[in-house]
Amino acid sequence: KDIIHTLQHIIASLKDKDGLDGAHIPTFRFMSIDIHNQDQPGSTFVSRGFEFTSASPAKEFADAIYHELASRELLHYPIKVFVPDEGAIPRTEELVSELLHHPQNHLRSIDLVYVEKVRKVAGQVSDAWIEKVVRWTLQANGSITKTPVETPTPDNPSTEACVIIGTDDMGDTLGTGGNDVDLVQAHFPHQVFTIFSFTHPVLSKGPENLNRVNANFILVGNTLITDELKEAIKNGHIRPEVRTVNLAPTIARALTQN
Repeated sequence: KDIIHTLQHIIASLKDKDGLDGAHIPTFRFMSIDIHNQDQPGSTFVSRGFEFTSASPAKEFADAIYHELASRELLHYPIKVFVPDEGAIPRTEELVSELLHHPQNHLRSIDLVYVEKVRKVAGQVSDAWIEKVVRWTLQANGSITKTPVETPTPDNPSTEACVIIGTDDMGDTLGTGGNDVDLVQAHFPHQVFTIFSFTHPVLSKGPENLNRVNANFILVGNTLITDELKEAIKNGHIRPEVRTVNLAPTIARALTQN
């Protein structure tokens, strides 16, 4: 909001200058990489007359995911991608679309596992469960059909060997992310590989919080890579393997497409 107020003041000052008409006032546009969704924080800027773009890194993360799966000869295993909460639905569904249309995809379908949460206090999850599982199937014409399938339970879990993938926009304490991975693994206990990915490694309590995630591999965007995180990865202080994803192409694509 401070940035918006500052820009509004600058624009008003330019309009007051003698001889300067509207055609010569620069256009300001805001962009973020994968923060919440297009509505938030976008609506804050749009309601004040500024353009806003939410740049999606789905393509870059899909490339990184298939790179890891191919290097481990895991491309033939069914994939379960879980949606951590309602706000993450657009982001996760976009990632699944990129995965299905990816040239390295060997599967006709990917299952989306939708996690439902109750938060009695902001930031604190009091309960979580799997609400539904929906199979996305890629058709010959490139379209995707969506079919609900049976939802496993911890008492009656899936017996299918599979790859589990989780995705989120930000990773800080990673308590919720770690719990989500545990929850999904309890329903799909025969996972052969688990990847957890998030765009912004906030990690305000330190990179060691990555150890809270029971994953084989962690992918993070390179937006907030600190020396502390680099050292923790280099010195083996992080239990899962960690790889950074270059999001420069995400920015370039958003700039050239708008």
